[in-house]
Amino acid sequence: MAKSKEMVADPEVSAIHAILAALDPLSPEARERVIGFVFHRLGVSWSGATPSTAVRSRAEPTTVSLPSIRTAEQRPSDIRSLREQKRPRSAIEMVALVAYYLENLAPLGERKSEFSGSDLIRYFKQAAFPLPKSSLMTLVHTRNAGYIDGAGRGLYKINPVGHNLVAHALPREGQPSILAVENRGARKPRARR
Repeated sequence: MAKSKEMVADPEVSAIHAILAALDPLSPEARERVIGFVFHRLGVSWSGATPSTAVRSRAEPTTVSLPSIRTAEQRPSDIRSLREQKRPRSAIEMVALVAYYLENLAPLGERKSEFSGSDLIRYFKQAAFPLPKSSLMTLVHTRNAGYIDGAGRGLYKINPVGHNLVAHALPREGQPSILAVENRGARKPRARR
């Protein structure tokens, strides 16, 4: 005896129920981090709807809203806008920001998942962020901090820790930016005699 259509669960509805059950006990901030990571991991970009869009299944007419997924209107259009919005405090955070920008927000012709030291110089300049003394060492320090992974022969790519830093932890409230710290501690050159 074949099962009728009503008796077979729709896989999409089942997935929605499983996701909602897993997210229900979490705080709104934790939900956003989890969904952001899952979207990143699956290579899904969210541009089809806004958080207020109702999702209706064929099986039940209830309305489910997604927790605070950022809309395209809130996304920075260039690296400088992203830097101003996220306010990285160090060159290491800025590297993660550049990697995130290149993978997720750059214009389609510029997007890439792997980047090098020369990319850092270009995007640090575009963002009006102080250039590091050595872009190669800055990449090594950022990798050691756990925000990027090596991708072979001088290439690096952002990992989930770096993605979450940029997407969810920045800007860090109550802490000065690298620009304020550098200007405060800058030494004045001594006059030659």
